[in-house]
Amino acid sequence: MNGGPLAFLPPVLKWGKRGGLMEIVFIRHGQGEHNLPVPDRLNMAHPRLTAEGRRQVSLLRGLFAFSDRELLIISPTVRTIETANLLTEGIERPRKFITPLVGPRIFPYKPEWKTFVCDEHLMLEEVAAYDSSFIALDTANGGLWTEGINETEESRFEQRGRSFIRRLGTQRANRAFIVTHDGTITSYRKLLGERDLTRTDFLGEAGCYSIRFDECRISLDNGEVPPMKSELAHRTVTNADLGVISSFPQSAEELFYIGPKFVYPLTPDQLLARSAERASHTVVIDAANRPIAYANLYDLNVEPSSCWLGNVMVSPDHRGQGVAAFLLDTMMKKAREEQGMRTMKLYCHNPNTRALLFYTKMGFRPCVSKRIENQEGRPIVAIEMVKELGGWIGPTCRRRN
Repeated sequence: MNGGPLAFLPPVLKWGKRGGLMEIVFIRHGQGEHNLPVPDRLNMAHPRLTAEGRRQVSLLRGLFAFSDRELLIISPTVRTIETANLLTEGIERPRKFITPLVGPRIFPYKPEWKTFVCDEHLMLEEVAAYDSSFIALDTANGGLWTEGINETEESRFEQRGRSFIRRLGTQRANRAFIVTHDGTITSYRKLLGERDLTRTDFLGEAGCYSIRFDECRISLDNGEVPPMKSELAHRTVTNADLGVISSFPQSAEELFYIGPKFVYPLTPDQLLARSAERASHTVVIDAANRPIAYANLYDLNVEPSSCWLGNVMVSPDHRGQGVAAFLLDTMMKKAREEQGMRTMKLYCHNPNTRALLFYTKMGFRPCVSKRIENQEGRPIVAIEMVKELGGWIGPTCRRRN
């Protein structure tokens, strides 16, 4: 295995947007043997994935278009190695790297807490013996490989974590997948600017979390966090809003995900032409009553008590600030309380990783998929996702032509 920094990566990988890595996707490993209700489970050495854990990861693989152009950074534990190998199954030369900087981490950090046996990571030589397809990083730092980050004091972890994220930001890749653990993911989320996180924010088995570099609410140099946005509100869209809404999509690809029948650049006339066949046209507004996000509903009751969510878009200046979650909550409430719907559905496209992770986090589950062509005529997969509203048991998910 080779050591050294990430800088040796080959030039065939493309630069992400804004000159750095466009997106980091944290993935929690699937169910491990130590997650089962068995005696002394936390003192189990190097637990493997269970059959259920392998099934969870196989399902997760279907949400992403993995390729050999992306980075995979993996914690040096057996269960994360197995998770990464399942995610990249069928890829001839996946770029798999391994480092204790994403190893198990106590969250919240407490000096008196000690590492359980199940969270003891593999040593450098053990990784090489277990699976030689991984490239080890930080091999010059013997102390890191010996100690890991599980019991690392908070300020020391923040220093190491910022350095690690900065290194990722210099790489020639559009996405980096970090396969790790709940405590580690939550620690990095806190490092990147989220507040008031607790163990209730853990993703759980095969859970995912995505963030773009331009959406990090923390300076990786000095830790400063910008102020939060004021409380959000919503109202019905007006014709005067259409010009502002039309400016939200930033590319033809983005507009295709918003509405495949739209033509870039989006115009008010295109929105008006589609408005008659849709309902609950809604905008999220800022303190000055200006639109910062938009969505609507369509195909109400085409299937009993079911509707579809459409044309979801957020102003570029307000992304990564909770606006999309507020909009989706609003649309689900409107569907349930104003339209009497029991089930909401939507289509998401497999290259749109951020949206897939967002809708999954908001409780939507993939049902079926179909092959379509994108705006450039290239084949992609449209994934149908569904959520029951207000605890109702909705109709069986099925393909919609």
